[in-house]
Amino acid sequence: MASVFLDVGGTIVDFRPNYFEPIYGVLHENGYNVELKTIFRTISSYLGSRRIKFVNGNPVINFDDFLDEIKLNVDSKTRNELLSLDLSSSTYSIYPDTTDFLDWLGEKGFRLHIISNASEKLHNVLDDLDLRKYFSAITISYEVGAAKPSETIFKVASQRAGEVGPFIGDIYEVDYLGGKNAGFAPILIDRYGFYGDLKGVQRVRNLAEAKPLIEGIFNSSISPKG
Repeated sequence: MASVFLDVGGTIVDFRPNYFEPIYGVLHENGYNVELKTIFRTISSYLGSRRIKFVNGNPVINFDDFLDEIKLNVDSKTRNELLSLDLSSSTYSIYPDTTDFLDWLGEKGFRLHIISNASEKLHNVLDDLDLRKYFSAITISYEVGAAKPSETIFKVASQRAGEVGPFIGDIYEVDYLGGKNAGFAPILIDRYGFYGDLKGVQRVRNLAEAKPLIEGIFNSSISPKG
């Protein structure tokens, strides 16, 4: 039985607010007109290029590094507000396409696995949303001691599954490149349309669009490298 691997936040679960939204709010309230896409892409690059600590499932962002990467000089008031931000999400729900997609995967006979940068609280989220029943294994950074894009967490997941396979996630530098470098067949889910400029990437706007890609991966004579 073939395996399909999934990220959680931004992929099958909608956490609110997203970690980049409070940053956007502070900057705009203080007169810095930076596009939400720019903030998301800058943070995504930051998360993918550095060894990031996670507390309560959220990345600990060095805002001085972030402002340097986004090439933005802010006043002390704005900087202090950024430093005091709570990036935790207060609510969560499944996306409208989540249940249909997971049911479809199950009907196709795939085994499902989670690979997520998260704390132990993710288990509560999966229980609250009645998602645990879909998954054969759950691999999270808090328990493994390594976070995506590190190959370590992907290796643990593939060992639990006994194979690699398609991996769907929402952050290019973290999920797509991390999965690709670990031998998975990555699919980038771009729910906000922030990655439209990327070329040569398996990109979908929703989970329904991922169905033919997954079927194509398993129907192809070229399997993901192990």
